[in-house]
Amino acid sequence: MENRLREIIEDFFESKGGRLFIGYRRRKNAFYASPAYIRGASETQDISFGPFCPQNLAAHNPVEAAGEGKIGIALKGCDARAIVELIKQNRIERKTIYAVGLPCEGQIDLKKLTRKFPDLGFQSVSEYRDEGDSFSVIIGEKRFSIKKSEAFFDKCYSCRHPENFDFDVTTGAVIPQRFDVPAEIMDIGAIESMSSSERREFWENQFRQCLRCFACKNVCYGCYCRQCIFFTKEPRWLKKTAGSEENRAYHLIRAMHLAGRCIDCGECERVCPMNIPLRLLHQKVEKEILAEFHMNPPGISTEGEPALQCFDTGDRDPFKE
Repeated sequence: MENRLREIIEDFFESKGGRLFIGYRRRKNAFYASPAYIRGASETQDISFGPFCPQNLAAHNPVEAAGEGKIGIALKGCDARAIVELIKQNRIERKTIYAVGLPCEGQIDLKKLTRKFPDLGFQSVSEYRDEGDSFSVIIGEKRFSIKKSEAFFDKCYSCRHPENFDFDVTTGAVIPQRFDVPAEIMDIGAIESMSSSERREFWENQFRQCLRCFACKNVCYGCYCRQCIFFTKEPRWLKKTAGSEENRAYHLIRAMHLAGRCIDCGECERVCPMNIPLRLLHQKVEKEILAEFHMNPPGISTEGEPALQCFDTGDRDPFKE
């Protein structure tokens, strides 16, 4: 796949008038790839894609790159959902980007690998081998094997792709993967089955851990406001110090700002240093939004508008009922 991707990127610069391509670059450690800005056909030698590329490249908003010519971007299914929403939110025009679809068979969660193999020592990994339903990690002469289904990010078990998304080109068949959901994954139902006091205690315990490092905000494709409410001096919504009340306000305000727009890419949860289950919070908000507004899930279709960015004079007014 990487050879095919390299050919596509080279052709993008040589015959499609491309000026920038946003993709993944291989690093020295076999387990790591990072987002990369590729500015010419000569920079494709270490281009990469595989099960260790979880970053949502749509968060590197193509609209921010000024200049003439198209911007290319490599898209997994969850990344494509974000692009769909950016189009709906008038952040980008479809004609300005060159969308390359990537068949994704699931992304590996390094936190799960660490729990599975606490003495693995990822910095020493020299190679990993795809073995169908499982993969092996090679360190010197030692081999550690794990089933893929035990190591994916939680988001991968509920993967959805946009409907009829118009990729310019793909490196293979871009279809959602389906896996059995491990029993240990907590879902919304588990939270909803709690009593009100239990839910409050659960979330208070989670928010209490928050460092307010803003990693979740910084990695989110939907946090593109030039002036962020959390950094305004007048009015000041949050104290600078992290505390239970401020942390609760921060996460609930962010959840409402993303209501109807969160595409469940899981990036906020991936980068959280305290492992707060932020996807559960956003999934609950989405569930209520879908039930109330009868809309498509975010990122699935370019039709319609985000729920909280439109209104109708005939909308129900519960305050008058």
